[in-house]
Amino acid sequence: MSKIQLEILENQAHLIFDNKESSANIFDTDTLKELEKHVSTLEQNNSIKRLYIRSAKDSIFIAGADIQQIRHIESKEQAVNAAETGQRIFKRLSNLKCYKIAIIHGACMGGGLELTLACDARIASNHKKTKLALPEVKLGILPAWGGSTRIPKLLRFDKALDLLLTGKTLDGKRALKIGLVDACCPPEKMLEVATTFKVKRKKTLMHTLMGVGFVRNYALKKARQSVGRSTRNNYPAPLKILNHLTDHANSPEEISYESEARKLGELAVSSECKNLVQLFLNKESADKDRHWQDKIKKLPDIKKLATLGAGVMGGGIAHLAAKKGYEVRMRDISIDGLNLGMKSASSLVQKELKRRRIKKFEAIKTMSHILPVIDITGFSKVDAVIEAIVENIDIKKSALAEVEATVDKDCIIASNTSSLSITEMATALKRPENFIGMHFFNPVHRMPLVEVIRGESTSDSTVATIVDLTQSLGKTPVVVRDGPGFLVNRLLAPYMNEALRMVEEGLHPEFIDEALLDYGMPMGPCHLVDEVGVDVANKVAHILKDGLGERMKGSSLAAELVSQKKLGRKTGSGFYEYTGKTKECASRFKNHSWTGQTEDIQLRCLLPMWNEALRCLDEKVVETAEQLDLAMILGTGYAPFRGGPFTAATTYGWDKVLQKLTKLSERYGERFKAADNIQQFIET
Repeated sequence: MSKIQLEILENQAHLIFDNKESSANIFDTDTLKELEKHVSTLEQNNSIKRLYIRSAKDSIFIAGADIQQIRHIESKEQAVNAAETGQRIFKRLSNLKCYKIAIIHGACMGGGLELTLACDARIASNHKKTKLALPEVKLGILPAWGGSTRIPKLLRFDKALDLLLTGKTLDGKRALKIGLVDACCPPEKMLEVATTFKVKRKKTLMHTLMGVGFVRNYALKKARQSVGRSTRNNYPAPLKILNHLTDHANSPEEISYESEARKLGELAVSSECKNLVQLFLNKESADKDRHWQDKIKKLPDIKKLATLGAGVMGGGIAHLAAKKGYEVRMRDISIDGLNLGMKSASSLVQKELKRRRIKKFEAIKTMSHILPVIDITGFSKVDAVIEAIVENIDIKKSALAEVEATVDKDCIIASNTSSLSITEMATALKRPENFIGMHFFNPVHRMPLVEVIRGESTSDSTVATIVDLTQSLGKTPVVVRDGPGFLVNRLLAPYMNEALRMVEEGLHPEFIDEALLDYGMPMGPCHLVDEVGVDVANKVAHILKDGLGERMKGSSLAAELVSQKKLGRKTGSGFYEYTGKTKECASRFKNHSWTGQTEDIQLRCLLPMWNEALRCLDEKVVETAEQLDLAMILGTGYAPFRGGPFTAATTYGWDKVLQKLTKLSERYGERFKAADNIQQFIET
């Protein structure tokens, strides 16, 4: 079936992308071949004066290359050939004698944007669905269909660096501001504008200045330093992009294309690329998966929500739901609590306004959807309640029972708990089948994961409804079985505990944190304990020990700091001392040792996590290793380029994991005892 239509009328032609078999247009092998066939036709027709390239889709221009094809690249030569194919076709398009205009409405990503760069002009719609980006760096590769060559010539050099190195997404107006597109207008006006449009690009003084050799080299130097700080050079793609830009600033086009293709060949077969591509596919699957919903004939229609508790979490959840168009009642037992919740929601809206991500009317609309209340009677009108009160099971039970007595019999009640048993809380309810866990991660507006926790009595319908709600809120759901710590905290706790034990033994907290930052973690474990709260980490350790045994026993140092009210950032002191945005090692640890092997420190923290991951898979806490990896990356920032704990351990080798665990268990005992199913993974 055709995926591109070529329409020729007198001296004008339209290339219209429309894959009827999919909701998205993507560049797979067949689409590229079809595009080249149409380009051949256009090359033979000298009467065509203007060519318009557009999409028939409502919200997609071209979403980029087929990710599955990137995933299945097995050799450098295969990747180089793929790059050369795209380059050849886009170059032939660029060389057409007619005036070529890309009319961009909807997502224009990766190869889709590279296609438009081969045109003479680009017109974008001002609709919120229109998004432009070169996200290849996030998949561990670089734009290699001419994008890494054309972007630096089109844009001011610092803007080109920003797009290529971050993969950031721009709307139509921001794309116009930096010169990525030449016009931005309402969707219904685009074709009319395109028929008379002729681009007149003028380079600003800054644009010219950024092209001067020493200025450009300085920008590259600063970018290299920034990449080093943010990634610790664990990600090869941004370094390859910088090398390409350094070596081919003034190279002929063909030589620059050869560099793109060669670097794609090197990157596409790397473990970092394979892991990042798999992460993308895992997240896309979780975001779009409907298998829970397909189990149910008709899902309840969730239109009105309520949050119970109006602190920072309650306010964050209320803001998220209101932003997505839900009417939200936010209840607290005190005016002070409500004020805090509204302040939390309002501050998030104000930040979006300040960054121009929303307009003033959208800010007003979001806040108008949140109704702060002390009286619970209005809960009788809502379809779902998300409880976000203090992490105390007796208080939660009492509050949940009060809610159940007020809401409709079909209303779903979810608890935003990080560690308390959903099954135990359900004993306070008359309709436990309507009760579920919905663990948001802090801060709500940034963290993409929601653990959906199924208790022993939770119905399929309730799970399906909350999965559906999570997806509609723009979050990624991972369904887990109820149990101590659920999934993420169960794996994270032994990792943090072991770091604290090393501090007890005399190692410097910064030395430990630096080792794990070098591994690729977004934050060192000692710093993480401070951010979570030493008291919270200590409490979770007790819950896990009670449920899972001695291997989860927390650090005595954490208990000592709690007794001294040194709880981390919230009290200004923990493993570090905090002044504003700055931190330095707490004075009590400054004389600790900086000696030791980095890999030994990393493995001592990571091995208990990997070991616990095997137990979770064996116990069906989560269904698949892919879901486990996804949850840990989205919930904790576990080094994405390593693929998650299970993938990282598999890469390291389960036989080596067993050897290391055996040695450590001889020295430290129960907490390093190998999982019963580890031999199974060694054999497979």
